[in-house]
Amino acid sequence: MSRIILHIDMNSYFASVEQQANPFLRGKAIGVTGKRTERSVVAAASREAKKLGVRTAMSTWEAKRVLPSMILVMGDPEKYSDITRRFNAIFFEFTHLVERFSVDESFLDITDSARDFLGATIIAQTIKTRLREECGGYVTCSVGIASNKPMAKLASDRMKPDGLVVVLPGRETELLDASRLEDVCGIGPRMAVRLNALGIFSFPQLRAYPLDRLVGEFKSYALRLHDIAHGRGDATVSPGEVDPKSVGHSYTLPTNVKDPPVIRRYLLTLCDKVAWRLRRDGFATRCVTAYVRYGDFSGECLPFFPRSTPCKRVMATAPGLAPHSFAQTFSPARAASDTTMSSEIKMTEFLHSSFCIPHFALHSNSPSSTCRDGSGFPSFDSTVTTICVYASYFPAPESVEADHSSTHSPTSFVTKSPTEK
Repeated sequence: MSRIILHIDMNSYFASVEQQANPFLRGKAIGVTGKRTERSVVAAASREAKKLGVRTAMSTWEAKRVLPSMILVMGDPEKYSDITRRFNAIFFEFTHLVERFSVDESFLDITDSARDFLGATIIAQTIKTRLREECGGYVTCSVGIASNKPMAKLASDRMKPDGLVVVLPGRETELLDASRLEDVCGIGPRMAVRLNALGIFSFPQLRAYPLDRLVGEFKSYALRLHDIAHGRGDATVSPGEVDPKSVGHSYTLPTNVKDPPVIRRYLLTLCDKVAWRLRRDGFATRCVTAYVRYGDFSGECLPFFPRSTPCKRVMATAPGLAPHSFAQTFSPARAASDTTMSSEIKMTEFLHSSFCIPHFALHSNSPSSTCRDGSGFPSFDSTVTTICVYASYFPAPESVEADHSSTHSPTSFVTKSPTEK
């Protein structure tokens, strides 16, 4: 017997919670953001804003240009966490197999409680009713029901907002043939480009493509692509949250900056925050990457950890080092404005004394890590607006334990530029 999987995706989650909490915002185009400034992003847009062209992750100034009347609302994480706890409690009333895929998405295995897809449909409708009762009429969800997780997630995306789509066993290809390649979880934009290069633009073409040639191009991932094309996928719902694969922090600069020493100081603080979280959770990393967005809206991925180095496991901490030695005194705004702070501050000095990510993470002279200026540091040819730093998770050796006792947090960014009051 096939499993019966529900994928429940909350609609315009942060924005709908704000509209439920504040009647004044209901029926209006709003965008939830971290800062009420033009140098921020729209974390969530309401349905009204989406209909008028605003997209999630759009910069706030661009969103305001598209929709000048849009209301910007400061995000409230505690409020969202409370609603998340409420709807997860509802899910557990129907099954103990609940897997949190993200803050507003969950997979439920209701095979035992539903028994068949008709019972699953009734449960899905009941969950929708319970959500309206517990969280309010503006907090809605879309539900996909299928025999595996990829198809259930695709189904929930097909009808938004407040939709319900059922994919019966054996009819998965009908849904796939009406979808784009990148609509399916597991095929991102880059993967779609690689498939397009092979002449594959649709799921019928992917199904018809020889498996051996697919393996030659994508190695072990070809088997997953082959299964996706036929509507097959993982049906195992693991209770709890999905293990994170990476940790990252990003920051939008108060003003566009081109001065490399200033940019590197912002980069330094982001490394501070990422490394602190690695150390706190007892993880190592073997790949550290920065993403830089420029003033012309182009972006560049800058892997400043040399992948070819013999040392693949880079620890975020080491015994005997003070993990907060520099974080307590460093402020990006102060660093950008303080003329007494040497422009020659090296990332290595901080990393050695604080989190012990080796010096070659940013200063390797190996060819694999050489950036545009010929060094191990990225060079910047135009003004920079946003910097992101990511580190892939890798289990730390048993000799290194997670540091849960430290009361020191990493450096926090200030939201105002040095000239603002």
